Amino acid sequence: MIKSRLAPSRLLGSVATTLNCPAFACFVSTSRRLFVTAQWETAVFEISPQNDLDLRLRVSFGYPCKLKQKGSEIFHDMFCSKLDASGEASHNPLHECLSVVLQELNENNVISWVTAHKKGDF
Repeated sequence: MIKSRLAPSRLLGSVATTLNCPAFACFVSTSRRLFVTAQWETAVFEISPQNDLDLRLRVSFGYPCKLKQKGSEIFHDMFCSKLDASGEASHNPLHECLSVVLQELNENNVISWVTAHKKGDF
């Protein structure tokens, strides 16, 4: 379930969403790369079940084209909706849901690169 979505930053246009699914909770942030470019990236942080302030970066990915702020918001919302639907329907852990959603986005040329970050326990 999408728990919260922060309004876009007035200065930078970045957006953020918190998801709570049966098997995981995560924080998704989409922001510009290097502040002044039209390149955007999304980062997904897993939230510890024991402490909401304990976050672990699990994956980051970028988009193949330059985007205006509204375009980045649309891609952010699309990604969050797909990740939420996958998590709610499957009850799988975050890494499995990410794998399914990112594979779909990659096959449809929505994303151009993905960096998986070390999976460590909380």
